Amino acid sequence: MKRLSILFSLLFIISSFAMTAPAFAKSSIDIVFIIDRSGSMTSSINAVKNNVKHFSDLLVARGISYRLGLVTYAASVTRYDLTSDVDKFKNQVGRISVEGETENGLDAIMEAGQNYPFDLNATKYFILIGDENVVSQKRYTNTSVIQYLRSTSTTLTTIGIEDNKTQFQHLANGTGGMYLDLNSDFGTTLTSIFEQIQQIPTLEIIAPTSGQMLSDLNAFIPTVKVTDPDSSTLQLSEYIDSETTPRETKTVTNSTIAQTVSFNALNLESLAEGGHTLRFTVNDGTNTVQDTVAITIDKASPTIGSMNVTATATSIQVTASAADSVSGLHASPYRFTVGSNVSSWITNSTYAQTGLTPNTAYRVLFEARDAVGHIGQMTKNVQTKAELPVLAMGQISENAADIMLQDANPSATEYQVKVGTQYIGNTGSLTATPTWITPANKKLTITGLIPNSDYTVQAKARNQSGEETAFSTAISLKTLVNSPANLVSKAEQRSIQISWTPIPGISQYEVEADGFVISIGAATSYTHNALSPNTQHSYRVRAFNATGAGNWSQPLIVFTLADPPGIPANIQAIPKQNDITITWDAVAKAEFYDIEADGSVMEAGNQLKYVLNGLQPESEHKIRIRAKNSGGIGEWSAPIFIRTLPVPPSTPIGLEANPTNNQVTLQWRPSQGATGYEVESDGLILDNGQLTQYVHQGLYPLTGHTYRVRAVNSGGKSPWTAPIEVTTLPDKPKKPSNVMTTADPNSITLMWYQVAHTDEYEIEVDGSQIVKVKENQYVHSGIAPDSVHSYRVRAHNVSGYSDWTRPATMSTFPAGDNNDSLTNMVAVVTNRAITITWDTVAQNAQYEIEVDGRMSDIGSNTVYHHGGLQAEEFHTYKIRLKQEDKPGRWVAILSLSTLPDPPDAPASLNGFAANTSIELRWDRIAGATGYDLEIDGETINAGAMDSYIHKDLSPGTSHTYRLRAKNETGVTAWSPALISSTTSPTYLINAQQGRSFDLSLLAFNVQDFSEMTYVVKYDPTQVEVLDLYQFTPKADLMASGEIPGSNLEVTYSSGKITYKIKRNIVPGTSWSGELATITFKSKINGQAAIDALVE
Repeated sequence: MKRLSILFSLLFIISSFAMTAPAFAKSSIDIVFIIDRSGSMTSSINAVKNNVKHFSDLLVARGISYRLGLVTYAASVTRYDLTSDVDKFKNQVGRISVEGETENGLDAIMEAGQNYPFDLNATKYFILIGDENVVSQKRYTNTSVIQYLRSTSTTLTTIGIEDNKTQFQHLANGTGGMYLDLNSDFGTTLTSIFEQIQQIPTLEIIAPTSGQMLSDLNAFIPTVKVTDPDSSTLQLSEYIDSETTPRETKTVTNSTIAQTVSFNALNLESLAEGGHTLRFTVNDGTNTVQDTVAITIDKASPTIGSMNVTATATSIQVTASAADSVSGLHASPYRFTVGSNVSSWITNSTYAQTGLTPNTAYRVLFEARDAVGHIGQMTKNVQTKAELPVLAMGQISENAADIMLQDANPSATEYQVKVGTQYIGNTGSLTATPTWITPANKKLTITGLIPNSDYTVQAKARNQSGEETAFSTAISLKTLVNSPANLVSKAEQRSIQISWTPIPGISQYEVEADGFVISIGAATSYTHNALSPNTQHSYRVRAFNATGAGNWSQPLIVFTLADPPGIPANIQAIPKQNDITITWDAVAKAEFYDIEADGSVMEAGNQLKYVLNGLQPESEHKIRIRAKNSGGIGEWSAPIFIRTLPVPPSTPIGLEANPTNNQVTLQWRPSQGATGYEVESDGLILDNGQLTQYVHQGLYPLTGHTYRVRAVNSGGKSPWTAPIEVTTLPDKPKKPSNVMTTADPNSITLMWYQVAHTDEYEIEVDGSQIVKVKENQYVHSGIAPDSVHSYRVRAHNVSGYSDWTRPATMSTFPAGDNNDSLTNMVAVVTNRAITITWDTVAQNAQYEIEVDGRMSDIGSNTVYHHGGLQAEEFHTYKIRLKQEDKPGRWVAILSLSTLPDPPDAPASLNGFAANTSIELRWDRIAGATGYDLEIDGETINAGAMDSYIHKDLSPGTSHTYRLRAKNETGVTAWSPALISSTTSPTYLINAQQGRSFDLSLLAFNVQDFSEMTYVVKYDPTQVEVLDLYQFTPKADLMASGEIPGSNLEVTYSSGKITYKIKRNIVPGTSWSGELATITFKSKINGQAAIDALVE
């Protein structure tokens, strides 16, 4: 029956734990069964044998590796080997032979603790099974055994009976074990033991791994994993080698789930190179578990053995060796650096670098690395050899020859160049002393050679270490012959002959005549035929030898004799009031010109322009021109007759402007001598012909305009009149709206909305009487009670009358009915609603209101709101008191209309910047009566115009603008912001001392230059002027006056240039283009400032 109970219990254990094992940290345990082998223990020994397999399965299911030990005791102690084979353990248990003697169980415990080869990192768990108190033949006591077990972190669980419970419980409690009843079901007993075992913390070292090689180059963080099924608070400690004091201690909670714990990085620098043991312990307050791992630390770089380097002109070869005694060399341990060429890490200890530059110093670096990354190195500086020189012939002259060194040696390489039996010195001249030289750019010029002579040239080189090459292969050269000397000429009308001094030993001559080369053999003269009179010709001569052509002689310029010049043509005369400028086309062969003016002959020199001065306005003059040269004087041209210009007319006077709502009419008195007039209308210059009236049409009401007038004739233009500012008249006013009437016994009050741009209002009373008022209210007083009256209203201004409103009919109250009247009546009108309010005089008054013919009872309310309306709708309202016996009397009549919708928001805003102003323009918005501008955050009223000029700004400043439209209903949303900046008249130049630069003056859309002055200012300590007008052949630097060949008048002083432009522009058109280009030269290095502005 007892056996059945044990089997049932085991079945329960298996079913209870037949589930997927959770993940635990690494855990191992050495379990030793210490069993009394007295005869009374037979059934218990069999229970161990029969149940240990299931017990071991539970350990495996929980991920716990184990070994089982067996120690039996009686008078003597028997110890069996530790084993992880449960069947072997069962066989050991099966071989126990029972006997009845003294039970030396304390000796058995000590035998197990002292003599078993326990795993250093395994938990030690002893199970003592017996039915009597245990004693010791070796004089161990309960206390000494407990102390020993506790010092070795060994847990002792005891299984006994009531007779030995006291001792067994004392032993178990002293070591953190359990006391269990031997007579209980043994399966249950093992389950209890298993449950305690699985409460022991587990510990696994994650990093480092066993035998791992560590380096001081890299920080290393030890990491462990711990669990504690009963969620104890764990104390983790770290030790190295034989340390007894932990380097670091950490507290871990929530350990029912495996916790990965990282310690601080190891200070590997403080540890000796070689092997070490890293030990970790974990304690849950009852049990201590430890784990260890062996590591090796490598702190030294590999040792460099030898390093041999050999060099040629273009290569370096390195052979080296190295060793490392700890971690050993890396699989690819070697790297070589030659100059900037770096190899990869390679296995070969010999390396050759090709493609190098001759005669160049290279730093050669050999590196060796070990398995953990330490790098040892050795460096040598090596010079490549010089390359054998390669000579090439360059340009050869009479006394010199160029030699090029075409080898690959650097330009700093030294050469020894031999010419015949002499050597080239540092200056290129020949010397008898061998000299080492460094030719610039590997090119040298041999000087001091004899013309038409033969030479041989060879060279050798040496590197910076002094190693020399052999001499190169020799090359040959022959100097050129000198150019012919003493060229003379003899000119005729149609031929020129040249000759020169003969040169001995030459093969031929060449003559260059007007660019054409002619070979003439050995002759020493040449005749150039078929020429034209007075023509220029150029000649050069050169001689040839075996090397080639010598230099040309200096050019000889010769003229054939000239014929007299022809008659000047295309004579043009430009008159002014007091002078006439005469120009003509150049005459072939002419050297000088004469001018005949009114019978007097004057010399014009070689110019093609002449100015007759000191003339009277409107005087007539006769002019002729003739040409002359060394061959004679030509004929006079046909005479031309020219009249000087009249004096410009005077400025018009009496300028008047008469505006209407959409046009302005200008009038002025005629000016003496004027043949026409020009009008400047809002900045646009127009030709008005001979009319003394100008009508500016198509204008908007209430818009401002500026006008000037000047007179013109062929002699010029008068000054402008003073500007006249004119504002167009408003449109005739709109019809008054929202007429309201109230009454009392002797008067009727009319009110209406104020109409914009109204000078006065007219009220038609009862169809006959017209009353004029300035305000938007009229009180018809002094009338009879209970009388009926009719009214119409219209607005009036300078442009006319609006339409009449609809008739409004109202009755006065009967006498004594003052309490029926209303006071303080107000109508609030929007584009979607009309609200009427009033104050009552009668107590407890009740009201009815008729809206567009529909009656409504509104009780005692004195506010009526009419909503849901459309823009610009017309509605009629009548208000009366309620009376019980008869309809009440109307006390107020109102004719009201809703306001128009607000205009659309402006879509865009455009800005046009100048130095000190920004002009803003926009498209007109339908329905808008005006515009608001927001300028840099401040809102202004821009009126009804579609433009605005923001003035008096600083150059180069940024400004922000927004626009909105408005009418009587309200304002729109703001347009998107426009950011615009004024231009700057200052130009900054990054100047270099001695270098010149140009500044161009440009004009854009100019209608009139007469009032414009272009000014250029500069600092004369920074720059100077080289040319005021680059468009003429020579530099113009006059202090003042007209620049020849231009329409500019200039005033020039150091630091300031002023230009006035003499150009007429057809009215109604404009001119854009380049006015002048100024050439400056910098006196400094750095930034120079130049201001260019228009005044």
